[in-house]
Amino acid sequence: MNTWQRFPEKLRPARRRWVSFARTESSSRQTGERRLHIAETLSLTGGRHDWKFGGDAMFSWDYNYFPSLFGGEFIYDNISVDPFTFIPEHGGLQITPLRAWAHDVPRYYVQNFGNPVSHPNSNDYSAFVQDTIRVTDRLALSLGVRYDMQSFSSKDLVSNPLWPGSGKMPSDKSNFSPRAGFAYSIGS
Repeated sequence: MNTWQRFPEKLRPARRRWVSFARTESSSRQTGERRLHIAETLSLTGGRHDWKFGGDAMFSWDYNYFPSLFGGEFIYDNISVDPFTFIPEHGGLQITPLRAWAHDVPRYYVQNFGNPVSHPNSNDYSAFVQDTIRVTDRLALSLGVRYDMQSFSSKDLVSNPLWPGSGKMPSDKSNFSPRAGFAYSIGS
């Protein structure tokens, strides 16, 4: 549910103009990454066949510090108020976001809590096999298959009971890619 769905239609502004005041979120952000990449390819030739086998693995360890809205944020929007007390009310005087700020009448206050540190670590794996067959002296046919998989660490993920999809990482293990091709030599 987004912020606008929480309020009755009468309280929603006709136009989406708003003013927001909060401390900067990007200046205190820190990100670091370490990687280990291992790869190997083997070739085997015999008769009319040229085989290639290979694979690689990449391990990523990430550190992410992002204290988004930990200090809170006041959002000033079009709002209806009592014209004398500036207390929000239905059917009152419509004021603009700038005027709402001048009279200290925020529409919303948003603040995040929890741990601002995350470790979105991931592991990438791939393997392939390919055979190039020399059908004739001029025609070669290549057939192969490749498999890729990426996994994510879910060590520190916390699930929100109000949103069942949270706290889970995607996992697709059916990433096979076929390969087919041919080469033909023209001329002598």
